[in-house]
Amino acid sequence: MALAATFMTADAAIITISGNQVLQGQTSSGELSSENNGAGNNATAIQVRNGYTLTVLDGAIVNLSQAINVSQGVNGNGANVTQNAGSTVNIGTSLNMSGNAATGGTSFYTVLGTLTIDDDLNAGAAFAATFSLIGDSATVSVGRAVNAKAKSTFEFELNATGVSSIDAVGALTVDEGAKLVIDGSAYAGGNTDITLFDAASMTGSFAASDISVTGL
Repeated sequence: MALAATFMTADAAIITISGNQVLQGQTSSGELSSENNGAGNNATAIQVRNGYTLTVLDGAIVNLSQAINVSQGVNGNGANVTQNAGSTVNIGTSLNMSGNAATGGTSFYTVLGTLTIDDDLNAGAAFAATFSLIGDSATVSVGRAVNAKAKSTFEFELNATGVSSIDAVGALTVDEGAKLVIDGSAYAGGNTDITLFDAASMTGSFAASDISVTGL
């Protein structure tokens, strides 16, 4: 189901995507498409909550003046956002990811397209959250800091030629307990250096016991 029309309503100060509230009678999933004559989907913020799955399709452009909050401070199951290859999401403030310990849910944000965050990328501050970057066609640019909190997991899945980095103008801060997962199962290149994070500085580090590397 395309939600582009929803984003063009004059009173769309906050778009809440949480199963029955927006998609009445639908299952808890939705899509953002490129059907708005190429003008993009414009809103203030997106809230993705309570087991909801949101897919940004190839060619879709999503422009936000505020944040994307994935299960941030909300009871219920974790939520899932996936940006397909060829999609573009521009976030005017921060991407905030959490989940909910009451149900054991984990929130996910998976990037195969282009993601630009003007402020911070925050993951796993209170509840479990996984941020995934797949292949070297994906692009993640962060205008300020990347904050890998204790309950966060950052996943990098290499394609045949590698994987892109998460680029931050500010610092990368890694709290104790944060996890790093690298999947090189599809990699077909030779020995080389692959940058995962490109930041102005780094505070903390991923403990060896919290790093998982497979396929290499």
